[in-house]
Amino acid sequence: MGFFIDIIATPLGWLMWFIYQGIPNYGAALIIFAIVTRTAQFPLGIKQHKSSIKMAAFRPRLDELKKKYGNNKQKYNEEMQKMMSQEGYKPLGGCLPQLVPFVLLFGLLEVVYKPLTYIVRITAELKDSAVEVANSLGAEFLENLLGSNALKDGAINVGNRLLDLNLIKLFNNSEAVELMKGNGHVEFVENFTDKIGRIDLSFFWIPGTDLSVIPTLAFNLLILVPIIAGAVTFMSTMLTMRISPTAQLGDQSGSGMMKGMTYIMPLLTVWMSFMFPVGLSLYWMIGGALGVVQAIILNKMYNPKELIAKEQEAMKARRKPSKKKVIYAETEEDVDNGGDINENTDDENADNKKRTPEQISAKEYEKRRIAEARKKLEETYGDDDVESGDNIKYNTKPKGKYNKNPKNKNLK
Repeated sequence: MGFFIDIIATPLGWLMWFIYQGIPNYGAALIIFAIVTRTAQFPLGIKQHKSSIKMAAFRPRLDELKKKYGNNKQKYNEEMQKMMSQEGYKPLGGCLPQLVPFVLLFGLLEVVYKPLTYIVRITAELKDSAVEVANSLGAEFLENLLGSNALKDGAINVGNRLLDLNLIKLFNNSEAVELMKGNGHVEFVENFTDKIGRIDLSFFWIPGTDLSVIPTLAFNLLILVPIIAGAVTFMSTMLTMRISPTAQLGDQSGSGMMKGMTYIMPLLTVWMSFMFPVGLSLYWMIGGALGVVQAIILNKMYNPKELIAKEQEAMKARRKPSKKKVIYAETEEDVDNGGDINENTDDENADNKKRTPEQISAKEYEKRRIAEARKKLEETYGDDDVESGDNIKYNTKPKGKYNKNPKNKNLK
């Protein structure tokens, strides 16, 4: 799992580093990062929007299948899969755009927890040296400053996911810096503090807004972030539900579940905001607001009502049986030579006296072949030769181009 997260976090970390070089503020960099990643996901948003429209167009046919195979779930699923396969619809295709933001969230969480690695870009060796120097402060001092969860066996826990943030906190504390210098680490402390001094974890340089900390219920500016994040999630869920393709068609199926999600998602967002650093909540909040803007733009670009109507018309046209063209010839030679072949629809053949070999009896078919052969031989050799039958052989057997066992044997 760690390897997978590193694969995602590495490019995101380079993007954050690049943004931070232009705007050396963590909060501002996170907002620009959210805008860049959301813009990059716009093509996937288009795909998801079209997939939702396609699914909404299927709704009437799915209702028909439910009525027909209401109690037979296996048959219903088989017919549904068959229908979707015929229409070229892949339900999983619309799920991918929904998964991408969560994948990015895991990668960004790693970047938020490790700003020294991904933003300041210090080496692992230098970080290990900083841990050794910090341990010279003693377990009591470290516990008072960082808390007991940051320690293991009286020393800084290098396996703690908050390691980078704890080191930043230590080397930005004036008392800790003086104590470490007094322990004989003057040169290292000055060099390290110079490096990490370049990172500003505040929100637009506002004092008391350290985005690396995990918010608590204490009354301060940071508690506003979980509240605002929950409010943004509520508004985005409500708007998305109202402008969704199925909602615009007046389809109320699943509305109960959607209403439940309208309240569950904001509460879940607030709860998660108190478990992770504020920076992650800020990204989630900005991403939710940009998601609303994206939904409005997509509805303007691809109007659900119009596209659903067109899709349903196209589906009806594909389902409507086409009139077969029947090709018939009086003789096999006509087929070979491409002559005297007639094409008519079923309606035209109903009024046509000529019939195909499949529509006549085998006996009548043989008579027609012989008569046609006689006619052509008379034209070639003359009446006398044909009547005497000298050196003339008739091949009255079909060569395989016609059905030897006509379906309509009794048809006169």
